[in-house]
Amino acid sequence: MFKNKKMLSLLIIVLMMTALLSACGGQSKTAKETLNDAFMNDLDVNTQEFKVDMSIQLNGTNVNDPQFDLISGVANNAKVVLTGKTDTVARKAEINANVNVGGMAFEGKLFIDDKKIALNVPVLGMMLNDPRLSIGYIIIDTEVLMAEYGQEQVDMFGTEEEMEQLATRTMDMFLDLFDENMFVNNGKKDIVVGESNIKATEIQMNIGENEFKSIVTNALQKLKDPEFANLLFDITALSNPDITREEFDNELDTMLTELDTNFDGDIDRVFEEMKEVIDFDKTNLNMSVYINDKSNVVKGISDISLGVKENDTSVEVLLNTETDAWNINQPLTIEIPEMDESNSVDFYELMFMVMSGNLNY
Repeated sequence: MFKNKKMLSLLIIVLMMTALLSACGGQSKTAKETLNDAFMNDLDVNTQEFKVDMSIQLNGTNVNDPQFDLISGVANNAKVVLTGKTDTVARKAEINANVNVGGMAFEGKLFIDDKKIALNVPVLGMMLNDPRLSIGYIIIDTEVLMAEYGQEQVDMFGTEEEMEQLATRTMDMFLDLFDENMFVNNGKKDIVVGESNIKATEIQMNIGENEFKSIVTNALQKLKDPEFANLLFDITALSNPDITREEFDNELDTMLTELDTNFDGDIDRVFEEMKEVIDFDKTNLNMSVYINDKSNVVKGISDISLGVKENDTSVEVLLNTETDAWNINQPLTIEIPEMDESNSVDFYELMFMVMSGNLNY
């Protein structure tokens, strides 16, 4: 009997240790690693529905400028809501936009496939006196567009392996600029995504003056890292394919030389100069990212504020953004409308009509 009790006790201890180790293993990832895994996992997202809700606020102190009052009055009432679907396998996307500016509401639709972009903004039909634009579309041929800028046809959906590798390298390097203590795992939260109630892990990030200083320090150190320089060149070459590596290296070396000459690695001096134009008391980033059990980002909420100043004049810009993603990697139907000469106009044709004044024919 004693032996049975001893064996039972040992079994209980083993079970407790196993449970403890399992629990520790489940929490072994840091908040930053959890976020990084989710970002990397989202590179494999093929289909999804989404919603983006944005608003902006503009405040000024001692700004004696009627134009600023006009701009801030419009901006403080501005709201943009985007909804849509993307399918990188079918190479299609559909986006619906609702924009409210200065109390006036506008709607629009955008359709994308692998060869064209089609934009429908009914208000343009009234403004340009062309009925095709009221019910139809402005067509942009992406091959013609890229040729206009001296570039080859660009894959609008970025499914090529090289693009995915570049995105992975970019995300790795980007997150390396942030210290571990900038991220906090707040555990499971009840949230609404689309129209569904779900539970998701909340990763929170708060960036203020000290965190900005750390990011700048890390960035300056990264600039001297050959691997980081390779990444910067690859990113630069996307927008400027004619740049040579020698030209890029010369520009980077010049910038690093100027930084060393002006600041000699003294980050405090860098920030003292930045403080002459940036008000860090009014500059911060607060972000919450929500990750589901499949390691997909399903919601992001960010509040970004930027304060700039000159003498006793200051301006503060606040941007609030909330994004939702659902039906991730689920079957979706995206129907591109039929487009012909009766309900569409080529973008370059429209530009010619505007410049010539011949808007209704």
